[in-house]
Amino acid sequence: MAENSTESDLLFRQYSNTRDEIQKSIFIQYEVIKIGTTFLSALLVGIPTAYAYLKLTNLIFLSLSLLTIAFLSMSFVFIMGAGEIRIMRAASFCNVLISDLLKRYQPETNKELIWDCFVSKWNGILNKNGSRSMYKERIYLAMPFIIIAVLADIGVVIVFFIWLRTRIFSVDEILLSIFLSFSLIVQLWLYFWPARLSRNLEKASIEMGTSQKTSTDAS
Repeated sequence: MAENSTESDLLFRQYSNTRDEIQKSIFIQYEVIKIGTTFLSALLVGIPTAYAYLKLTNLIFLSLSLLTIAFLSMSFVFIMGAGEIRIMRAASFCNVLISDLLKRYQPETNKELIWDCFVSKWNGILNKNGSRSMYKERIYLAMPFIIIAVLADIGVVIVFFIWLRTRIFSVDEILLSIFLSFSLIVQLWLYFWPARLSRNLEKASIEMGTSQKTSTDAS
């Protein structure tokens, strides 16, 4: 009996520590959103405003500045994605721990009462008639940074075309056009990463749940 109590206490401590990691990761995400969007929005508005106020004429430098903002914004998307990986990994671990505790000490309890199981089931019902991706909130959390990046890219394209209309093509202009076009293509490729991450995390969550259910049934 004492061994069972000790093992139960150990599992509960692991569960508590894991839930703390989830809470900390969520807090960090919202801090990243709050600070990142404020900083990047200020740059997105401030740089063109400063150019207009100071009557600067170097449009290429303005275009490169906006392009830098776009890539900085995309880097925040990856920070958000790293946080989601930690959260989903910890949530799956919590699900395994609680399922194990219920299986051992309260086998008659309905496992659908477990919060992580409920979230997975609820998201599945929510998205059954739409995208295959579950937990879509991760995409919406990253959306402010994607919007900032898109607005910065639109600014880059506008400034670049204005600049081209005042120039005669030379080797430098052609190389710069290729560079900017390549940068936009890279960003378009990066835009698909949040959705790809969503699908991979969904798949990992489902596989973890399936393996846990198989293990429970075998026991």
